[in-house]
Amino acid sequence: MWVSGDGKFVTEDNITQSIKDHAGRNGRVYVGTDSQLNGPNCTFSTVICLHGAEGQQGGRYFLRRSTVSSIDFKVMRKRITQEVSDSIEVGMRIMEDCPEAQVEIHIDVGTTPRSESRVLADSLKGYATAAGFEVRVKPDSWASMIADKHTR
Repeated sequence: MWVSGDGKFVTEDNITQSIKDHAGRNGRVYVGTDSQLNGPNCTFSTVICLHGAEGQQGGRYFLRRSTVSSIDFKVMRKRITQEVSDSIEVGMRIMEDCPEAQVEIHIDVGTTPRSESRVLADSLKGYATAAGFEVRVKPDSWASMIADKHTR
């Protein structure tokens, strides 16, 4: 189930039409996922962000949340790999429905020496790139930062 950034329920057909309209005005589509462990649960939030179309001021986004048992996602590597898989799945669906769309995947991994996730950056970038997407990681992965706001 998807909701818009202002909290209204939207259908996949509505999102597809919004993406087609956006791509028709040379806008780009950004997909990012983040997750949060919370006791026995793990919440995943995936966003589709529309930004940069001709005449557009600001942007808009759509959000999907799911909560699953945290048992399978206590290890950071597995959780972040699932985040990327979720983003790729959504990105592939967008490409099927809107082949004219320019889709970029934003991954919630850092590259600085202080970042625990830095060891995953190259492999996860390779995973998303091999799936046919342009990829950004922190600090340029702003779509995953939007998803982060909806995991809590």
